[in-house]
Amino acid sequence: MGIMDDWRKLRDSSNAAAAQAGRPTTTWGRVKNIPDDLAAAGAAARFAADQQAQASSPPASIDGGLRGQAVLSGGFRATGEVVGFEPVGDVDLEIRLDGWESYQQTIRVVVPHRHLVRMVNGNSFEVVVDPADRSVVQILWPD
Repeated sequence: MGIMDDWRKLRDSSNAAAAQAGRPTTTWGRVKNIPDDLAAAGAAARFAADQQAQASSPPASIDGGLRGQAVLSGGFRATGEVVGFEPVGDVDLEIRLDGWESYQQTIRVVVPHRHLVRMVNGNSFEVVVDPADRSVVQILWPD
């Protein structure tokens, strides 16, 4: 019966996917699950709104910070986190400040998507370092 067989296969595959995800497979079960679906949609909307708010707020600058250069030496290791829909990762840097001896520092950084291609060993970045705590480093992303 052509179309009826296709309809049955579609329904069966939909039910199998729902069961595998731990969701109801019957019409009545899906109707009863509407409040949970709405709560999940609300949580997803709150997450998206939080991410959008973080994307529009620039990071706090380091007052009186020392400017210098940093060379990426350990690549970009994604943490799986996002801030403002942009990936967060750990990077190993060799920090070079005028009048100071260079040193290695690992920092957690939010990388704008357009700068992900720059996260390659050997690339240099302009940075600001907190003079009171040299482990606090901020990469200055060019616009």
